[in-house]
Amino acid sequence: MTDRGMSVAEEREYAVHIEEARLALRQWRKARRHAFWRELGDALLSMPPGIAVRLGG
Repeated sequence: MTDRGMSVAEEREYAVHIEEARLALRQWRKARRHAFWRELGDALLSMPPGIAVRLGG
């Protein structure tokens, strides 16, 4: 038994679940960032050139 009252096998299984949750969160964040930049790029490319120049300075 460990400090948390779990066996070594239970503690390993718990650690695996925690790591899987962290990995899933990282993958979700990466997908969100990718979608944000893709959508921003699409929006910028869809602007007529005159408007883009005015917005840019």
